Amino acid sequence: MQLFFRAFSVLSHPVFVPLYAVLLLQYANPYLFGVWLSTDYFFIVGTILFNAMFFPLVTIALMKALGFVEGYALESRYERIIVLMAVCVYYIWTFNVFIRTEYHEILSDLMLGASIGVSIALAVHPVHQRLSWHAMGMGGLVAFVLSAAQTVASTNMLPWAILVMLGAGLTGTARLYLGKHEMYEVVRGYWLGFLSMTIALLL
Repeated sequence: MQLFFRAFSVLSHPVFVPLYAVLLLQYANPYLFGVWLSTDYFFIVGTILFNAMFFPLVTIALMKALGFVEGYALESRYERIIVLMAVCVYYIWTFNVFIRTEYHEILSDLMLGASIGVSIALAVHPVHQRLSWHAMGMGGLVAFVLSAAQTVASTNMLPWAILVMLGAGLTGTARLYLGKHEMYEVVRGYWLGFLSMTIALLL
């Protein structure tokens, strides 16, 4: 069971959430950003892969190599703050890339919501010791999928919405089972992620 929860924690890591959101958006409406595997599709997925996944992961690896962080788990408050600062820059950068294009606004809303969430987490960390980033990412993904299902979907998104909500619950369970967080830290993460994405989608 522990191996399963460890594997699920890796798959539900917040660094992967923007990619999951874009893939679900493509499923919800295959023609929202052009046809499948078009140049626009590769541009969008490539931007997410590099700006929201590759650069944050490389930044953490460089920080570890330079001695700014002791490990990839980011156990101390100092380590989490400096990584959040870097991720916030990458997310805002990605938001600016998408908002300057002619793609549907829900794409820039996705990165705006992620930027708001990371910014709030950055503000909260000096006050509160811990916050579940996993729960925050999944809370944001739930809000995004529910919005996409109501606004841009051309197919039935109910099964995926249910699956994402179950995945969010399983993510919180995994973090609690592995002893990485207390219940209030997971709940706070859910609400922060859901609220941040909802604010972005309503702006």
